[in-house]
Amino acid sequence: MTRTTSIDRDQVVATIVELLPQVIAADTGAVTEDAKLFDELGLDSTGVLDLMLKIEEELDVEFDTENLQLGHFESVRTLADFVIAEAG
Repeated sequence: MTRTTSIDRDQVVATIVELLPQVIAADTGAVTEDAKLFDELGLDSTGVLDLMLKIEEELDVEFDTENLQLGHFESVRTLADFVIAEAG
């Protein structure tokens, strides 16, 4: 994928935080970048796919599912890093 502009980190984090309540059945409250997606927020494998599709749509990016690893979903920070790397 070729992009002429890079995605702003704050925008990526805000998008993830905004989309999380649509994917998990819990109030995300004041989620920080260090929030653990599985342990603290209750994200599950079905939610991962849903969240990735929503991020793709919201940020107009496309992910190569071959690049997805469980470690990318450790926290909001690690997911944001993955999104930025894939969009770059």
